[in-house]
Amino acid sequence: MTKYIALHRTIGDPKAGWEAFGQVAPNLAKDVAAGKTAAKILKTWNPYAYGRSEYVFCLWEAEKWEDVETVLRDYGFYKLVTSDVMPVVEIDWAELAKGG
Repeated sequence: MTKYIALHRTIGDPKAGWEAFGQVAPNLAKDVAAGKTAAKILKTWNPYAYGRSEYVFCLWEAEKWEDVETVLRDYGFYKLVTSDVMPVVEIDWAELAKGG
């Protein structure tokens, strides 16, 4: 499996977008946990609460980037955000500090 970062930019009003996200996210989380999705979302970093609404960052795991795109489309996120999905290498800094 490859790790992917998705850089999302909100479409329209960020507050409305996050309200809609809050309605969709619990179902996505349950389906990911049950293994029902083509890609697995691992983490989301959202600076909205700190006054930054232009970006949201999500870490995914999938066989190919198109799987991430499929999940985003299937759960209606493309109505809320644009997405730039890119493969990444994850560096564990705690392990690196240990010499690992």
